[in-house]
Amino acid sequence: SARTMDVGAPSDANGDLAEQALITKPRRPRPLRVREAFLHLFKGNVGPGVLALPLHFARIGPVYGTIVMVIIATQGIYGMWVLVRAQQLAAKLSSHQPPSTARLQQQQQQRPLCFEGVGNAAFGPSGRRLVASCVLCLQLGVCAVIIGLLTTNLHAEFSDKLSRHMAVLIAYVPCVLLAQLPDLTALWPLSLFGNMAMLLALGSSVVASGFKLAHAPPQLTRRTVSYSNVVSCISSSFYAFEGVALVLPVGNQLSLQDRSRYPWILVSAMGVVAACFVIVGASGGAAFSHEDSASITSFLERRFHETPLSPYFHFVNLAVASAVLATFPLQLTPAAQVIDRGLGLESQSSQRIARFIAVTACASLVAVVDTLDVLIDLIGGITNTMLASLPFLLHFGLLLSLRRVEGQPVEAQDMAVLALDGAGFLLCMATLVLTLTVSVF
Repeated sequence: SARTMDVGAPSDANGDLAEQALITKPRRPRPLRVREAFLHLFKGNVGPGVLALPLHFARIGPVYGTIVMVIIATQGIYGMWVLVRAQQLAAKLSSHQPPSTARLQQQQQQRPLCFEGVGNAAFGPSGRRLVASCVLCLQLGVCAVIIGLLTTNLHAEFSDKLSRHMAVLIAYVPCVLLAQLPDLTALWPLSLFGNMAMLLALGSSVVASGFKLAHAPPQLTRRTVSYSNVVSCISSSFYAFEGVALVLPVGNQLSLQDRSRYPWILVSAMGVVAACFVIVGASGGAAFSHEDSASITSFLERRFHETPLSPYFHFVNLAVASAVLATFPLQLTPAAQVIDRGLGLESQSSQRIARFIAVTACASLVAVVDTLDVLIDLIGGITNTMLASLPFLLHFGLLLSLRRVEGQPVEAQDMAVLALDGAGFLLCMATLVLTLTVSVF
């Protein structure tokens, strides 16, 4: 959510595995350059969720949609910055541990804490389990959205021949087969293809919207905005923007001299991401106010059907579907590793069975939830908000623990920071409650 994941930048969900690999491998990978970190952050946040933004901007209007995205983006960027700060506080807190942990402290300096490690520093094993559980739910949700997107594209393409449940089954088969791949290191070309296809899709959407607005400017009529549509837009924005699980893996691979610059690299990259999301959502929402699909590429293919542009948008839609399918095993890997560690699965056969069950559960969720936009709303409003709230919670706990260990009082500046943490946490929880309310009632 956060969400094409690079094999070269392991997620926080597999932090322990990545740390063990750094110890056992004879040669460590070279540090990331600043521009590489920037690109990792950018492409790691541009996924299927952005394809649904024009629909939600169309429902509540480009102006209100932009306001919602700016609020969620501000919260998201600050939350990511807070997570980096929490990692620094956890390292400082470890310096106050007994001398017997000196060797572990030295290893920590060489191998910065992963997301789970920060959770453990803040609240012990319970914190580690909390982070792992949130990452598990988010990544399985992302996998469900991928199956949902494939289902939507298939059903739109063959609506006269396929029922929706049959489309779910067809989308499920390649996903469950890809989930059985034992080694993901050879999939980097597919990841690159996925990034290029997504940029092609977003560029095509903006250009098509621009031509539509140039030839037929939207009429400025008063729009009735419903409560459920606003909540849906907030949830979708959380899903599209929130890439908090990628923050620490990227920062941990920077060189020591560049890590001090990482907060500003992070803010810059995510600011560009937020600007792109606003452009795609606002232009598409203004140009195609009657859009009815959570996949802008699927909508454009139907919109330009039987026109000279039909073959092009058919290719774009097919390319996006193929690219999203190619990223499926990468998105499943963090969740699968959490399951393997949690259940103590060591044999390859038991791990494959666990992956089969996980993918089947994702497909079942897609079959139960009628439309892709509702599925994205549920995943964004529940799993993304849970994970997005953790940086504020961890930072809150670590700051208070550090002040207590150092014997220092909580000063006014600390109170202001803690208040911001509380505000960010409450925004996430409010979105979660609103999403559940709209879904139930």
